[in-house]
Amino acid sequence: MQVVSETRRQRLSMIVKKFGGSLAALNEALDLDRTDATLSQIRTSAPHSVSGKPRSMGETLARKIEQKLGLEHGWMDTPEGADWPFAGVSQADYLALAAEQRGIVQGRLAGMIEDFLCKAIVAKSKQIPQNVFPEVDMDVGDDQLFVVGTLHHATKTRQAKKQSK
Repeated sequence: MQVVSETRRQRLSMIVKKFGGSLAALNEALDLDRTDATLSQIRTSAPHSVSGKPRSMGETLARKIEQKLGLEHGWMDTPEGADWPFAGVSQADYLALAAEQRGIVQGRLAGMIEDFLCKAIVAKSKQIPQNVFPEVDMDVGDDQLFVVGTLHHATKTRQAKKQSK
């Protein structure tokens, strides 16, 4: 298993590549001085001047980078591809998109997932015996069946709540 400091170093290198290899540009994006050497020292594991230990990225800096660049909380600590479910889509390409663009992609993906789940519910509902939902016409189109079944369920739920009061 990879140590968090090494994962953060690799993630930092990925981010630097997205900034055209320019630490100065990354520093600016993070509201640091262009010539700040901190990220360079972390990236190269430069020895600390007092302890002699290799410099590494702490929790505070990792979260600041994520926040400033619009990355998900904990992204700096997650090895590349560890939880990326889309084999046909490069995680690096997705993360190179602006935060607004990633939001659009996420919205479209959420809509597609919802559509697939609705179709699965409709397919299952057609297997339900007619006497379970006698008010629902099982011969209507898929979209109509889902809506009618959902409305029927919502109506029955409201009626049950009124009766329990």
